[in-house]
Amino acid sequence: MIGVVARGWKTTGGWEVWSTIAVAAAIPVVFYVSSRYRVPLAVFLCIPAGVGASTLIGAVRARSRRVVVAASVGVIVALASGLAPDRGLARSTDAGALANRALGWLRADRPDKAMDDARLAVSRGPDSAQVWFNAGVVFAAGGQSGYAETAYLQALAADSASRLLTAKRTSSARPNPA
Repeated sequence: MIGVVARGWKTTGGWEVWSTIAVAAAIPVVFYVSSRYRVPLAVFLCIPAGVGASTLIGAVRARSRRVVVAASVGVIVALASGLAPDRGLARSTDAGALANRALGWLRADRPDKAMDDARLAVSRGPDSAQVWFNAGVVFAAGGQSGYAETAYLQALAADSASRLLTAKRTSSARPNPA
């Protein structure tokens, strides 16, 4: 802001630059409000996206080499972002959340709901030590010692498997001194 005051509005980019900065700053706020309060504000992000796409298409039609390169890089990055793994991450995140909620139900003295969430968490995240451990806590509190023991053993197995996998990755990354 000090730069704008010192140099003047026009010399710092004018309304195009500052409106772009304002929209970019507003995006996290819009997503926060949309997700926190369940207000469908994310739709309004289509307006600046459309304006930006229109401007970009106009610049590409003008055959500006710099803009064509920038647009190409943008398209490549957008397509590459689709390659990011999300399904497994969402599934494990859901499993962890359900396992934590099961403990919450247990603390709220609702063992029936805790058991349901623990079983659902295990079905969604069978490779997670945290999920199995939380399920063991819930089963033990519910008097199901057989299920609790199985869950604790599964937690140890999952933790050992993840440590073994980590150890293999670390040892394969190190150069062989021989």
